Amino acid sequence: MASVETCIDGAVKQFETQGHSVNSIKAVGITNQRETTVLWDKETGEPLYNAIVWTDTRTQNLIRKLKTRLGADKLTPLSGLPLSTYPSVGKLLWLLENEPKVKAAHDKGTLCFGTIDSWLVYKLNGGPLIL
Repeated sequence: MASVETCIDGAVKQFETQGHSVNSIKAVGITNQRETTVLWDKETGEPLYNAIVWTDTRTQNLIRKLKTRLGADKLTPLSGLPLSTYPSVGKLLWLLENEPKVKAAHDKGTLCFGTIDSWLVYKLNGGPLIL
């Protein structure tokens, strides 16, 4: 997160040195790391596990098992995505089965799941809401 904030600060400074006002910025773009998966607790903002990159294949056995389930052949026409280790959902299922902190947050109703872009939006908007 510190590298993102450093980048933002540098871009804003450069923008201002070119004679523009930071108040004239109407939107920003965020790029992401495709299907890199991040899970965190929405109440504490605590990351629950290291990000799992899109090329990670530890979900291979889970995906093989899912492919044998009734209706698996209908998933690709419905979603446009094949059952594979690439999409984030397999990583989410794997983490729910293999990481106690993730399962506990899910059971408590505080689990947040997304890609790097959603994590950045969450953090850049102040993180956990204090009500």
